[in-house]
Amino acid sequence: PATSQSIKTLTARGTQAAPINIGSSAAGTYTINLTGGTLYGCDWLSLTNCVFGTTSTNKAYVGRNTVNGGGNVNAVFSSSGNFF
Repeated sequence: PATSQSIKTLTARGTQAAPINIGSSAAGTYTINLTGGTLYGCDWLSLTNCVFGTTSTNKAYVGRNTVNGGGNVNAVFSSSGNFF
């Protein structure tokens, strides 16, 4: 089943040895809506099948060391910028 989380802000920082896993085994089924519009200090994540925001203009800068597990929408694998 599809899962959607609405949160105001997100700060998540794993490590190279222990990245934070966020996602779903099914494509496009995990949506993260940041109601505050900001993604802060994220890096060393492992993202799979995550949808950030609800339009193609929404972007989530998820960190340059974050692993792209595939199937992610609106995720920018860079450390600059904010959500929206």
